[in-house]
Amino acid sequence: MRRLSAPPPSTALYAGLLLVLAGLLTALIQGRFSTIALALIGAGALLCVLFILLRPAAVRQALRGRQARYGGSAGLMTIAFLAILVLINFLAGRHSLRWDLTAERAYSVSPQAIQILKGIREPITITGFFLTNDARRERLRDLLEEYRYYTDKLSFEFVDPELKPALARKYGVTSYGVLVLERGAKRTITYALDEQELISAIWRLSQDEPKTIYFITGHGERDPYSFEADGYATIRQTLERNNYIVKTLNLATITDTLPADAAALVLANPKVNFTQQEREHFIDYLYHGGKVFWLIDTNAGMIDPYILSDWDVRVREDLVIEPRNAFFGEFASPIIDRYPEHAITNGLGGRSTLLLYARSMELLQPAPPNITAKPILQTSPDSWGETKITSDRMAQFDEKEDTRGPLVLGAAMEESMYGGRLVVITDADFAANSVLDSVKDAFANEALFVQAVNWLTEEQDMIAISARTIEERPIILTRPQMRLILYSSTLLLPLVILAAGAAVWWSNR
Repeated sequence: MRRLSAPPPSTALYAGLLLVLAGLLTALIQGRFSTIALALIGAGALLCVLFILLRPAAVRQALRGRQARYGGSAGLMTIAFLAILVLINFLAGRHSLRWDLTAERAYSVSPQAIQILKGIREPITITGFFLTNDARRERLRDLLEEYRYYTDKLSFEFVDPELKPALARKYGVTSYGVLVLERGAKRTITYALDEQELISAIWRLSQDEPKTIYFITGHGERDPYSFEADGYATIRQTLERNNYIVKTLNLATITDTLPADAAALVLANPKVNFTQQEREHFIDYLYHGGKVFWLIDTNAGMIDPYILSDWDVRVREDLVIEPRNAFFGEFASPIIDRYPEHAITNGLGGRSTLLLYARSMELLQPAPPNITAKPILQTSPDSWGETKITSDRMAQFDEKEDTRGPLVLGAAMEESMYGGRLVVITDADFAANSVLDSVKDAFANEALFVQAVNWLTEEQDMIAISARTIEERPIILTRPQMRLILYSSTLLLPLVILAAGAAVWWSNR
């Protein structure tokens, strides 16, 4: 019977080094020092210590030998080189510099945005709701990372609403591509994802003195404090969450001019006409740079065609019938899902706006001097403006009486001399409690109202950031050029390194 001989001590050393290497590779692959990685490193270190205890003379000889001296010098140089790299990376992380070498300055933050970002005094958190594979998510991440270079008060995270539905419900988010910005208890939401909208939302949220929106009262208008079905309490709360102060204003109490802090007026379907004095106050405000959001229902008592025609608008006496995009087959409830290009509708593409019993309007041609009018809501070509509603609610297009679609249901007007702005939407129900509370965020009604107020109060115009156009510059290579790049990167460089190593070995042999 033969006795098994003990393994030589050098085997323990080799096994220990292999285990340490395996542990380091495991940690590198897993991205952390897991239990398995630590166990491998610990076992390897134990075997190395065991080798030192069993062969102390060999260890001393190795440390005092010629190879040890040369190896020690090389090791010290390697450690010094690594230390220099670590120091350079540390300093670069603390004091990094960037250069945007693209011709269009595609990766540079605009000077206006930099000024706003450097002025942020309290932390702002941005939560983006995107699907994990949404390409817009990475573009926004790049932009926000650029922003963080200029301020340490900005933080962000991206959330997949399908993976965290409870968080989406908390913010009332029911669609993808939504950014929720928070500063303490203040919150604002933006659906447009371009730099203009994003930096405008940051600027709006960072303001300590929010703008004031006045709802005109005294003529049967929608009440911003009423929680009844036709009230506007829901949209008032939304405006307040977007950093606006909402107040009411009775024009009959005005003795001189409107309040100086009035950023915009909301005239939500007045049912009786203004008195002469109220009308003069209203005209004086609107015609001298004022901002008005005017909502007109089919039962509106006050339309004032003279004021509207001065702003290029004529409201028709009809009821919009939309057979193609009707809300659950209700032809008098059009759904708008395609929007003319305008700052108010920016970011609303793909979302629907529901209107109830709207009337149509006409943008007059030619437009009055100094007035620029653009539609923001339009029906499909299959719609028409019904002028005769029978008792049995039957509607049929009459070529002589009715107006064929597409029909304009909303428009935005600008006056160039004084800077006045007017938004008219021919339906007041679209922002009522009954509609907003029932459709929630499934429709864009709330977003449309808020973005109209943003445009009126010139929130976007405070920061004019030009959209960047990235010119595509494809590289066209011939086959020899492609082969040159392939072989030079996969064969030439390794061969150069091998040759250098061989030359060093030959000179030191």
